Amino acid sequence: MDDEKSLLRGCLETPWDKAPFLVYADWIEEHNETERANYLRSALETEKVKKITQIPNAVLDWFAKIVPTTPESWLFFRGFPSHFKINHFRNVDISSPTGRWHTLPWDWCFSFRATHRLNFEAVAKLVNHPRMLNLTRFEATRHFDSNQLRAFARGPFFYNLTRLDLSENRFSADTLAAILNNPTLINLTHLSLNACFLVRDHALLLPSTSCWKGLEALSLCHNHLDSFAIYHLVTHSQAGNLRILDLTGNNVMEVGALMLSTNPFFSQLQSLDLSRTNISPEGLIALANSPNLSQLTHLNISFNPINNQVLIALSESPYLSQLKYLNVLTTSGSLEKGAVALAHSSQLKNLRKLEINRRLIGKKGREALIEKKLLRRSKRDPE
Repeated sequence: MDDEKSLLRGCLETPWDKAPFLVYADWIEEHNETERANYLRSALETEKVKKITQIPNAVLDWFAKIVPTTPESWLFFRGFPSHFKINHFRNVDISSPTGRWHTLPWDWCFSFRATHRLNFEAVAKLVNHPRMLNLTRFEATRHFDSNQLRAFARGPFFYNLTRLDLSENRFSADTLAAILNNPTLINLTHLSLNACFLVRDHALLLPSTSCWKGLEALSLCHNHLDSFAIYHLVTHSQAGNLRILDLTGNNVMEVGALMLSTNPFFSQLQSLDLSRTNISPEGLIALANSPNLSQLTHLNISFNPINNQVLIALSESPYLSQLKYLNVLTTSGSLEKGAVALAHSSQLKNLRKLEINRRLIGKKGREALIEKKLLRRSKRDPE
């Protein structure tokens, strides 16, 4: 039992590292728990969060020895209970060892998600709790007011936090700067600030915050960022660390697209979402022909004014050979020539998934894409 405790402690201290989990899987297999060991290895490979109803009985029986009552809100990751949701917590004393949540073992919590509004006292206790050191992911969308956001900014235990989602909260520029300059957010790699009413002032301060240089994924969907704000974000030298950028629903326009396409710091960018960003066909063609986007595997330019010239530019671009996913959904126009060009492209050899309005590509376009296995045949297809 002491050996198992030490192995578990190694897993909990570095939840982002697979090696301790694999060592633990080998150990429990040697101790005649083959089913749990196999499940743990498969969970490490798939990296998917699963509900408690999807977990084998062997795992649940083992966990029942540690936590007598396992709430249905538990989610399992890498074969361990690692996420929980608090749905009704206005009267919860987060720091109390007794009360309605006393059965939750904080040692197992790697992810926290708030689904209802907290009161100020609950937020203050939560962010100042030493068990926050365990968390690698924190999500509180829509449920923090300005005072709670300032309390979050002063949290002293975010050293292991790698993913932060504060979408649908309203920030002043000063509050956002205080959060992102928190000295304990040194390992933050994924930041989501979707629908936060961010404007140019927010974009101007983002690159100057202390956590900016470590960001690998940035999601700023459905804010009020214009082409000047985009320019300030993408031309900063430390933007070169970004692997994922989502600007869906912002007013990027042609000027912003040209800035993105000529940005030398995006050479490592792998995923770019520019859906509903009012980019003209000329701007989309410039993106398709950009040598700075040669590492892209995911590109979403849907619901912009896409025409045949845009699709042909995408199909002929020598810089999109790594692309695996392409979304060019739109609601108007005839795209038959462009669809045929995509199907016959010698450059898009790695393309595995294509999102396109099949009603706009004509019979020739559909047949060509079906032949290349980029579309499936449907009985609803028009003749």
